[in-house]
This record gives sequence, C-alpha cells and structure tokens, in this order.
Amino acid sequence: MRKGQVKFLKKTSANRKNILTLPQMDILYPYEIPSEKILLVAGGNKPDKDWIYKLSGSYSIWAVDKGLDLLKELDIKPDLLIGDLDSADPGSILWAEELDLKKEIFHPDKDLTDLQLSILMALELENPYVILITGCWGERFDHTLSTCLSALRGYMNGLHPLCLSDARESMLFLCSSDTVCFYPKQKVENISLFALSVKCTGISISGTKWELSNASLSLYEPFAISNKMKEGEERIKIQAGEGCLGVYFQWK
Repeated sequence: MRKGQVKFLKKTSANRKNILTLPQMDILYPYEIPSEKILLVAGGNKPDKDWIYKLSGSYSIWAVDKGLDLLKELDIKPDLLIGDLDSADPGSILWAEELDLKKEIFHPDKDLTDLQLSILMALELENPYVILITGCWGERFDHTLSTCLSALRGYMNGLHPLCLSDARESMLFLCSSDTVCFYPKQKVENISLFALSVKCTGISISGTKWELSNASLSLYEPFAISNKMKEGEERIKIQAGEGCLGVYFQWK
C-alpha cells in the first residue's frame, strides 16, 4: 500500500462507512453507504478474473443471464439467477440446476432487458444496497447505452451508490450537490465527465490536469472528456450541483 493510501485510511478512519472500495479505487462519499452490497454480473465483456475474485467475498452475487457463464467458469456460486436464459450456455444452465440456485426466470418475449429487470428487483428490496454492475461493457453500442441509461434510472430512483465497473472501465453517477473523492490505487488513463441531464451546473473537479470550478456542462456539448490526473496528486475531488453527472474512469 502506498504512503498516500495509508494517510487516506488514517484520515478517514472515522468515516469508514462512507467508503466504497473497488480493487482499483477507493471512493469516499459524503454520506454513509449501505453495508450490504450486490454485484450484478451481466453478459457483456468478461471482467478480469482476479478483479472479480477480489469482490466475490464481500458482495451478494446476482447472475444476469449470460453472466452465469463467467460465474460457472470461476466456480463462484451466485445467490440469484435472473433472466430469460436465452443467451446463457446450456452447460451453465445445467450447472445452475445442479446447484439448485434461487431463480427469477422470465419469458424471452418481454419489453425489458434482463439487466433492467435486475435493477427493478434491486429497487424493490426492503433494505438499501450498494449496487455494482460488471460485465456491463460490450461490443454493441446499443447494449452499452441501454446499460448505462438503465443504471442511471436505478440511481435516480434511489440506488445510491451505483457503479458500473470492471478492471478497465468504471462509471458512476453524482447529483444533488454531492461531493465525492476518488483515491486511485493504480494509474488512471482517462477521466471524463458527462452531463446526463440537459444541463448540469455547479460542477467542480480538482486533482486533474484540467480543473473546473462551478462550471456548467451540457448534454449536447460533452467537452469535459479525456482528462488526466495531475502529476503527484493522490486524490480526485468532484462536486456536482444541479442535474445528474456521469463520471467515467479508464484504467491503465
């Protein structure tokens, strides 16, 4: 662990309940986050095996259709299987039957995607949960866009915090005057900010090469992309004002 990380942990020892830890980054929120966490494993690009192993012990795991294939490959038993099973491998489905997994199976002729149904199920839970979605990036733009907007809907309806991530890319959402600090544990390749409402105001970012202070971002003018972490900095601080802000990280 780097000196900066040790210093960070000491400084925030009283606020450990405010920290979401990912293998590549610690995220300090301005509010206490839920102690219970759910990892939704979807059927997009497979996350790095070591990355998902590091998370598996501290998350309840939901297999979303084809995401079951990865969990079978890693021999990680999910707590719930969700979907119409039209894309999961037959061998994975047989494995799920042998394990007698808890299942929520839907007919393939439906309006919502399996991931959208999973997010709706998370919204119906009695207790609040941290939601982390992986297997969320893919080769098809329509799938990726649908995943991001579906996750945004979950966030706007109360799933806080919610993050989409694998070892190479991470995206999360901020709004309502949130101020969030990010402590990367590995080199950040790019940082991008996106207005996900028509306009976002009161946007500030520090710890980067190009900083903003009380700026406005527009849905139709995404100019705050491909930022870099400032040399020697160990923290990126982002504040969101009115509107909803998307925060994207690409990892080296």
